[in-house]
Amino acid sequence: MPWYVTAFLKLLSPFIDPVTKTKMKYNEPLINHVPASQLLKASGGDVDFVYDHEVYWPALDQLASQRRKEQRERWEKAGNLIGESELYLKGGEEDSVGTKEKKEVEAVADAVAKVQVKDDETKEQAKTEAPKEEIKPLEEKKA
Repeated sequence: MPWYVTAFLKLLSPFIDPVTKTKMKYNEPLINHVPASQLLKASGGDVDFVYDHEVYWPALDQLASQRRKEQRERWEKAGNLIGESELYLKGGEEDSVGTKEKKEVEAVADAVAKVQVKDDETKEQAKTEAPKEEIKPLEEKKA
């Protein structure tokens, strides 16, 4: 660990709870937490990796271009809406914003239709239950 991290921790340690201090580990071997097959040799692992810009940059650029194209196609398919879900654009399980809005509109329309059907049934019921006797208007008093 760098000297400034060690100095910071020494300054901070008097204010840390003793139980918490027992849980803190310094300079513990990284191989205890990450498999050696995934660690560089400089960190105690088995991987001997040498970065070659001429090999890796074109591959990374191609991968980024492909993903950008796929995401743009999904965005256009969903209706070019601003604020589209990033999870949807990246191919996740989430629905697009446009699909969610359509579902909400359909749910409201269904609810309104049910209310109208009930209202029509209530009106029809009121007509059939109306008294059969005619109500005569009140006669005006003769003065």
